[in-house]
Amino acid sequence: MSNLPPLETLQCDGDSMSLGLRWDKWLRALEIYLLAAGIDTAAKKRATLLHMGGTALQEIYYNIPGAHILDCDVTDTSDVYKTAIDKLNEYFLPKQSRVYERHLFRLLRQEPSEKFDKFLVRLRQQSRKCFFTNEENNLIDQIIEKCNSVELKKKMLTLGDDITLDKVIAEANAMESVQRQLADFNAQNTMAMIYAVRLETKKCSKCGYIGHYMAQCRTRANKRKLTHRNGSKLPITYKKTKNSLTPFKDEKKSTPSSPANINYIFYLGEDEKIICKIGGVENLELLIDSGSTHNILSDKTWSYLKSRNVIVLQPSFKSG
Repeated sequence: MSNLPPLETLQCDGDSMSLGLRWDKWLRALEIYLLAAGIDTAAKKRATLLHMGGTALQEIYYNIPGAHILDCDVTDTSDVYKTAIDKLNEYFLPKQSRVYERHLFRLLRQEPSEKFDKFLVRLRQQSRKCFFTNEENNLIDQIIEKCNSVELKKKMLTLGDDITLDKVIAEANAMESVQRQLADFNAQNTMAMIYAVRLETKKCSKCGYIGHYMAQCRTRANKRKLTHRNGSKLPITYKKTKNSLTPFKDEKKSTPSSPANINYIFYLGEDEKIICKIGGVENLELLIDSGSTHNILSDKTWSYLKSRNVIVLQPSFKSG
């Protein structure tokens, strides 16, 4: 016994107009199966034909006069498998209507999003049912009439009498390849334009200038606009000390009712590190960010502070 999966049984019922085509396809699959399974004797081939075909095919076979040759009637020149195939061909093939199949062939057209290769496969499948005397010419005529590409039609007409199906296929594949490449170029250009438009209106939250993001900011610290991240001006005045500018409150302009709304920053001439003392721990090297409302310590720095017994003061708020 073969380990190959069995064939599907032949669907002898259904549309009688396509019965001949179904038989032709099934017979082709059977021939491939017999070759792969190594079945080479006529008797075994006929038995496999009837077994794989199903009970409906068996019923047709045994009711065709002269289809089944008994073992006692077998001679040295007789081929029971070939006889069975010939009789079944006579039964199934007249069921095809070539006029109707040619009508279906003429109705085939390329779908809007269908690739040329798939359209050509459908044309070839249908053309086999039509039994054209010159299949290639009919395929060319149908392509030039029902394909979607106007450029391909122009090229085919330019070729004139020298046109062949191979030339048409080569031209169609080349045009589709170019269209895919152009689509990729257009997509990249569209994304670049969108990014450029965003940059034209994007305001850097670090320096305050329009035209780039904060991660791309290369503006020197002394050239930056002193603004909040939301774009509003900082309510701060400055007094100069020995090494830096430090903010101080203007008592006349400050509002006691909302002291928590006032934010202060440190400002240095350049982006540089300074030595600080925090919670009694000295010699801490920190980077001052002039665009930040709050200063943030890294995990490494915080672990170092705790190892040095940093003094932490909990903030307290008084209710009015």
